Amino acid sequence: MADWSKETYDPAPTFCNHEFLSRLADWMRGARVDPSSAFHMVQWWMDHDRAWRGDAGNGTHAECGGLPTPLARARSAALGFLAHYSIMPLTGWLLGRALHLEPGMAVGLILVASCPSGTASNVVSYLAKVDVALAVSVTLTSTLFAFVMTPLWCQLLAGHYVPVDALGLCLSTLKAVVGPVLIGVLCNWKLPGLVRKVSLFGPAVSVVAVVLITAGIVSQNAQAVIDNAGKLVLAALLLHVLGFVLGYVVARLLGYPLITARTISIEVGMQNGGMAAMLAKKNFPMEPLAAVPAVFSGVIQNLLGSIIAARWSKRSVEDVKPLETPEAAKRL
Repeated sequence: MADWSKETYDPAPTFCNHEFLSRLADWMRGARVDPSSAFHMVQWWMDHDRAWRGDAGNGTHAECGGLPTPLARARSAALGFLAHYSIMPLTGWLLGRALHLEPGMAVGLILVASCPSGTASNVVSYLAKVDVALAVSVTLTSTLFAFVMTPLWCQLLAGHYVPVDALGLCLSTLKAVVGPVLIGVLCNWKLPGLVRKVSLFGPAVSVVAVVLITAGIVSQNAQAVIDNAGKLVLAALLLHVLGFVLGYVVARLLGYPLITARTISIEVGMQNGGMAAMLAKKNFPMEPLAAVPAVFSGVIQNLLGSIIAARWSKRSVEDVKPLETPEAAKRL
């Protein structure tokens, strides 16, 4: 039996080395144009991870004690997924009631809290020097299952304020997530050269689109935004602060090492604000203020994420242990 007390955990093992991060950066730059590249990146990681473990077994890599097992990584990803889709929706609902938000804004806050992690969380994870591979895994799983989890939580929590069309939310989420993935897979398969050329314009198009969407949401509800700016800022700030803190605390209480807790903290605390704004405008047309919390959330979570990344990148991980210990696995 392995002696866990003598093993160390390398926060940047083979599957998270320079080549992996380069591919991650390429994906980030072209994600909005070619979502399928995310799956190619994960497949690349899985193939290289298997090859690395195979070489380690044959003795070609001597120092392999820090590599987490597939089961350990799956447990960590499952914890991130469950923490994200339990802590954030419930926190959003509680804040809406505690701050006595108007129904439209309360619905918008719950919708933001019920959305999956955004790709920005992966960038923050990279800058914070935590487990990028785990962060990508949690983001992918939370996004792919959003067509079930987001409508479910909105039905349960936002349904107390306004009627919620869960099927409509499900279909909208499928169109926003599964449709682009399938299109990306087809384009990458049939037109890889064209995809590479088009992806160069992805960042600029994304920035312009976000600015226009945000300006449209705010301009349509300018007076209401001004009147409720204080509550909206406070609600968004508390939502993300509590997400970061509770995600970290839950992982630590379950016995996970510091680097995993930091990664899950980031994945829980950051949401896909763009998806929330789109779903609000499409599925809650009678509540024009439902899209407003997504705007405040997007600004605040990126500011908090930048602060966390700057702090954690300067503070090295102190408890250098494997990704999961047997005690952590038993608790989960």
